[in-house]
Amino acid sequence: MGLTHRPQHVWTAGEISKLRKLYPAASIEEICDAFPHSTWVNISQVARYRGFRRARRPFKPTGNAPVDEMLAKLFQANLTFSDLDKECRTKRYFQKQKWRLKPNYNRLVKAIELLDGELAVRWRE
Repeated sequence: MGLTHRPQHVWTAGEISKLRKLYPAASIEEICDAFPHSTWVNISQVARYRGFRRARRPFKPTGNAPVDEMLAKLFQANLTFSDLDKECRTKRYFQKQKWRLKPNYNRLVKAIELLDGELAVRWRE
């Protein structure tokens, strides 16, 4: 019938230690190359079971200067969009990323002021 039983790999303490060091910052390709016996799905499941987490990546820039500055400060303050929605009382405005397409500057000003900033206008001469 063509059914075969693949041998199950048992992770050793050395491999888990190596995974603990690589998992937060290394690329997926580097991690997969370090563990050729497993797929990325299996490696990520082992890491999740062990409590390892990937490092947070900065937010993608939008091209809108006030929004980009707010995102940089939000990342620096280690806050999430849900935290920002709770503090600004904006329901799920930032979580649903509606500000990427059509920014509501009243809500953005609330967020900027919450992050201890101010929105200023400069006129070109």
